[in-house]
Amino acid sequence: MSRDILRLRTGVKSLTLCLVFFLTSCAYINGQFEEVCKTRAYIRLGLADYISKRYHSDAPVRLGVIPFTVPANLATVNAERPGLDAQLAWRIQAELLEQQQIPIVEFLPRQDWPGKKDEFFTGNYGAIRLARDAGYDLVFVGYVDALRSTTELVAYGKILDTESGVTVWYGKSDVNTQRKELQDLRSSIGLQPERTDIIYASPLIDELARCVVKNASDEEPK
Repeated sequence: MSRDILRLRTGVKSLTLCLVFFLTSCAYINGQFEEVCKTRAYIRLGLADYISKRYHSDAPVRLGVIPFTVPANLATVNAERPGLDAQLAWRIQAELLEQQQIPIVEFLPRQDWPGKKDEFFTGNYGAIRLARDAGYDLVFVGYVDALRSTTELVAYGKILDTESGVTVWYGKSDVNTQRKELQDLRSSIGLQPERTDIIYASPLIDELARCVVKNASDEEPK
């Protein structure tokens, strides 16, 4: 009887290992091991099209990326401890520069001001004024929702014309990582130690920046 139980356990373990190998292989092939991005545009005039019609072809159009509005516990503490607000803005700046649709893209280091948290959904007048006074033609502002889990980030973003106040783009981006699911599966069968302290902040922020810029750069009108 004990030999039968041992064989059964061995068979179950082998089957489980095959299943994990299969799931891991599929995850790598389908890109699901990493992050999944979903976007929605509420307003999209077409960034490149708007710039070409609004400015001369050789005009040095400047866009300032303001640190996003984020939950208080994720905000920047000081220059040595940048929070999600600044990190996301830096990554978006880098992605926009790589897109090369806007001649000049700079980080506009205004972390906070009275009313910043509430103004994203009520007009962004403070951000527009600050960017215009600093000499920017366009300003990129954003708002990160309260965290629902350690594997997801949801952000809203806007690109605004600082002179006219026109919203060139307004959209929502939702990024989810499946790394924890694979981690838990591998831990459950002893392939690696169980870890409850891992936070997938860096890959989530990187993917969110790519996701946001892809959404903003799409030329399909909305």
